[in-house]
Amino acid sequence: MRELLQSHTNPYGEILSLVVMLGVFGIAMLSMRRGWNKRRAAALIRFGNVALTDAPTREPDGTALCTGTTTAGSRAERVALPELFGRWGCQYWVTPQGMFLRRQPPTANGGDTLHLVDANGAGVTGAHAGRAVGAGRIAVVRWTLGGEDVDTGLQFRSAEEADAFVERLNGARK
Repeated sequence: MRELLQSHTNPYGEILSLVVMLGVFGIAMLSMRRGWNKRRAAALIRFGNVALTDAPTREPDGTALCTGTTTAGSRAERVALPELFGRWGCQYWVTPQGMFLRRQPPTANGGDTLHLVDANGAGVTGAHAGRAVGAGRIAVVRWTLGGEDVDTGLQFRSAEEADAFVERLNGARK
């Protein structure tokens, strides 16, 4: 087999090597996609659909990087729903009715804002959903999705910004 892959003795060796590598890569990608689809289906059963709404009409209270959503108390067990998965820039609003997050850039057809129902507290940490940054730069908001508590992390530029956000959110709940 080794002789077949040596390009100086066989001009088709490089092509065969490329085909084998692409085949292995393709199988790996299909396996990852299958795993994602299974996780997403399980999350839909567990949490239900995520209701999106329109953003509040006033200016946003600030911007942050959403680090993802995990089950309550976990730093690694991510909620695999498309609206909550991954890392994305967002604008946020803190209101007495809860908190609102809008992806940046917003979609053209509206209905792109996530309403964190029953946002019942926030704290500051240095790591969330597989993302580790400087101490105190991630604010973790606990809220209710499908009757279960989940945590969404928001990364800020500084620890002071994260502390101010947490104070604002915890003050709005009272």
